[in-house]
Amino acid sequence: MQIRLRVEDRVPSPNHRSRSAQLNYLNAMNRIVVVTVLLSGCSIVPRDQPWSFVTAVGGMAIDAPVRTPKGISLPVRANVSGLETITVAPTTLNSIMACSRTRAKIGGQEIYLTIATSLARAGDSPRCPPARLGALRAGEYQVSYGTEGTDATPLGVIHVAL
Repeated sequence: MQIRLRVEDRVPSPNHRSRSAQLNYLNAMNRIVVVTVLLSGCSIVPRDQPWSFVTAVGGMAIDAPVRTPKGISLPVRANVSGLETITVAPTTLNSIMACSRTRAKIGGQEIYLTIATSLARAGDSPRCPPARLGALRAGEYQVSYGTEGTDATPLGVIHVAL
């Protein structure tokens, strides 16, 4: 007497999962990744950061403005990785974060800067790019971190010449 087993009659091994079980597992893993990213404070979409974040990663400083074909650019020194002391000793490390942009808002003789961060991708840098100021009139400008109408933190004064 010979017993023949069909494929359906075999007992699946413990490592064998049905297609629906594999999809459920992948969906659960995707949810875990998304929750981890959200809880870590990182974002795929660039997100403006408060001054408390800037001081936690080492601070921020400005250099002299530079005239470019596209207008005036303001170099900033800031590194969101937390591996470099700019103005204060860093207290936070961010190995997966990049500095996406340095935003500048100009109001009269005042310039307000903010930095935006996102998850680092290939080629991204934790060092913040210069702020584009465009065409400014000659004069002296107070540069601060934050937004107009808030408790902005002074970073220094720049002089723009013709």
